Amino acid sequence: MSFKTLEPRLADVGGIPIARLLPNKGKDPIAAWCFLDHAGPAQFADDELGLQVSIHPHTNLQTFTWMLEGEVLHRDSLGNEKVITKNKVN
Repeated sequence: MSFKTLEPRLADVGGIPIARLLPNKGKDPIAAWCFLDHAGPAQFADDELGLQVSIHPHTNLQTFTWMLEGEVLHRDSLGNEKVITKNKVN
């Protein structure tokens, strides 16, 4: 088995800089829609809105969020809300 080190590309998601490892020009796609992003760390003052991602579809796409530190409030277009805290997944 061989391993290959991939360099992430920098992107902006909702005002937060992220390092996007997948998709990557140096790696064959895993699936039609597979993203691997690392975001943060980011801190917001009490009067700031925090991460702002506008409504967007997730057709044939499942999200997986794993909080390593801190917390984030996730809302979806069905009206579901969940606070994701350290070491929890959504």
